Amino acid sequence: MNAWTSWLAGLAVLVMGAVRGDGASVSPSPSPYGVCAHVSRTWGGDHQTAEQQFSLMRQAGIGWARTDFDWSGVQREAGGAWDFSLLERTVKMAEEGGITILPILAYDVPWASPAYRHLDAWRDYVRQTVSHFKGRLRYWEVWNEQDLEQFWKDTPNPANYTLLLKAAYEQIKAVDTDAVVLLGGLSGIPMEFIRGIYEAGGGAYFDVMNVHPYRYPKIPESPS
Repeated sequence: MNAWTSWLAGLAVLVMGAVRGDGASVSPSPSPYGVCAHVSRTWGGDHQTAEQQFSLMRQAGIGWARTDFDWSGVQREAGGAWDFSLLERTVKMAEEGGITILPILAYDVPWASPAYRHLDAWRDYVRQTVSHFKGRLRYWEVWNEQDLEQFWKDTPNPANYTLLLKAAYEQIKAVDTDAVVLLGGLSGIPMEFIRGIYEAGGGAYFDVMNVHPYRYPKIPESPS
């Protein structure tokens, strides 16, 4: 996915006012426009690149940045210490620029793969991450394009995803009752997969539906 791919995943809902669990106000960006920009994956700690991206966002009137909070980036080994330093710098840059981060909680780690079969470890990752950023981040997306094997890292299955979603939702809400949980953005609009999530009871475990309505090869900018 291109780093500057536009995304429209319930932003009309997300731009509404937020309140922190401790009663303090969390003000999301007033801009309804966002991008999927992998600013938390600046290889080699190259934060100059991230700074440039945030600068371009501000110039373009972008108020939201969807980015990865990879499990492998905050815990390097099973039972290892949690290190949020890279994400801290990313979030701080966003805060300074008035940009609201939509973090993606995702991806397997070598000692807990596939993640839906290692829910205790997955819950710990979710709890640690949401707790660390409580009061600064309110919106949380659970995985990305879980209907595609390349991202799910296993045969896509809505019931298995629902196990992961439920575990994440319960941890997020336990940490921050005012948090908003997004379904992991789905590739296109896969109705059978969506139906499968609901049949598995997943409708109770997200606040915002999230899809990536790709329109290849005729993109909206194509001349008629």
